[in-house]
Amino acid sequence: MSLQSAIYEIQAKMREVSGVKNAPNEPPESTDNFPFVATFPGTGEITAVAHGDKKGLHNVHIEFHVTRKDLPIDMRKAVPYVDLIPDKLLESRQDGSFTEFDTFSGISYEFAPMAWGAVETLGYRFTINDLKIREIIS
Repeated sequence: MSLQSAIYEIQAKMREVSGVKNAPNEPPESTDNFPFVATFPGTGEITAVAHGDKKGLHNVHIEFHVTRKDLPIDMRKAVPYVDLIPDKLLESRQDGSFTEFDTFSGISYEFAPMAWGAVETLGYRFTINDLKIREIIS
């Protein structure tokens, strides 16, 4: 288990969300394939928990972007993802299909105007709170 492998696993789940057209493992400099999802580390804390083991509690960000062209249409496209993305994460945690991390405490979000590269977008910035990864200290 590692934070990078957890991010790849989250992105794989985002590719399963209906309507998501692009969710690469590595965020690109730019894209023209929207709706688009990128996942990346935020803040966190790593502590020693037992002889030779460490525990990471990471806050991982997931950005969901819809191209900003026509606000009423773009809002209709974006709003359902407030449920679709958390539902996929919670379902995957519940059914045990996540293997690269142990659990997480919850999901917070913000809906806002955003951008990716030079493209104006709007969408969500979700935060998976306290994503728990236990590893051997290397």
